[in-house]
Amino acid sequence: MLPILRSPLASAVLQAVSISAAANIAAQLLSQYRHGIPLSVDLEKFARFLTISIIMAPLNYCWQALLERTFPAERFSVGKKYSANKHDDVNATLPHESGETETLLLNDNDPPEEENVVEEGNIPEGGTSKEDHRSGGRQTINSYIRNTLLKLCVDCFLLGTWWNVVLFLILNRALQLDSGREIMRSVKTETVPIVLNAFKLWPFVFVIGLTLLPMEKRIVFYSSVNFFWGIYLSLVAGREP
Repeated sequence: MLPILRSPLASAVLQAVSISAAANIAAQLLSQYRHGIPLSVDLEKFARFLTISIIMAPLNYCWQALLERTFPAERFSVGKKYSANKHDDVNATLPHESGETETLLLNDNDPPEEENVVEEGNIPEGGTSKEDHRSGGRQTINSYIRNTLLKLCVDCFLLGTWWNVVLFLILNRALQLDSGREIMRSVKTETVPIVLNAFKLWPFVFVIGLTLLPMEKRIVFYSSVNFFWGIYLSLVAGREP
């Protein structure tokens, strides 16, 4: 593999652009078949759509990275218990208050620590009770849910969908060498209908992406759904993308 393709950004962009290219070809062929037109690929439209995808894919990747930094909601896990056998290598994942995790590696050189058994009602000074641990766990879960919902609102309803649609319309018209007035007219008349149609599908897609997928996989997942979304819109609207 080329060194540049080892970058998560380059890999995600390459996959997203490939999926978008396939979607454009499929949409053109299906639209032509539906209208009884001889099947062929309009290379000008294909090149324009591919150029738009090449521009927007890295922007979307950076947008997802910004959301992840602004509203961190990394999933956490409970590590394995420490083994009394010093010959067992154990990786323990320790949750922090910040929501991040720290991996503790116990190897043969680490002597087993003595287990402190604290009877209920005899909590040592400065120690933590079972209720404290439960409270910390609830705070971590609440933070994860809160940040996930915030990312969903910002990405889907407030900013993400809107700037994607507006930028797509601007690029599509600009690459056709339309005038500034025609570009603005397209943005004013087409943005809201496209966004309203997007709200019928993308909130559910965003929930899956934000809760189940790491950041570098989301653009590819969104592009995969967009493959069928683009074909659907092309057939319903009766025009090629």
